[in-house]
Amino acid sequence: SSSSSSSSSSSLGGADTTLKNLSEHPILKFLNGHPHAITLAAPLLQDRSLLEVLALLQSKSSPRTATTQGGEDGVSPGYCSQGLAGIEEEEESVVKILEASLQVSVDEVAKTSPKTKEFFCLLGFLPGGAMPCDLESIWGNASWQTHVQILLKASLVTCTRPAKTIGGGGGTSTS
Repeated sequence: SSSSSSSSSSSLGGADTTLKNLSEHPILKFLNGHPHAITLAAPLLQDRSLLEVLALLQSKSSPRTATTQGGEDGVSPGYCSQGLAGIEEEEESVVKILEASLQVSVDEVAKTSPKTKEFFCLLGFLPGGAMPCDLESIWGNASWQTHVQILLKASLVTCTRPAKTIGGGGGTSTS
């Protein structure tokens, strides 16, 4: 009994060391606890190491603003004409972390499925989300389902299932 408890505690000690090493990893320092940035970065770990994902994120986090340089395709990342001017340094840091995570995630989707990137951009015109019947009506076929699955896997969209209404409606909303 004492040998099993000592092996148990030594394996727990290994988990503590692993957790401590992970909590001190540069990628977590880079993401600075930003939940959405972490959610966007996590799927990238499916086929990359922590250091590879960190390098991707750092490559997209140059100290630029929308007023000085557009995105990779020459399109502004979406800030107002003043760029990041007028926001606090801490908020600017959070915006840059999220921007880097979002850009890497979108770039990865675009590499494997350019049509899904186009679909994702079009979803921006539906800020309240969309029901399956809406997507069916807009796209007229089931191809949107493949795009939604790719975007879900990349954590770029979420699906919610609203409670059934009195009339029996309900369904899945994508936003």
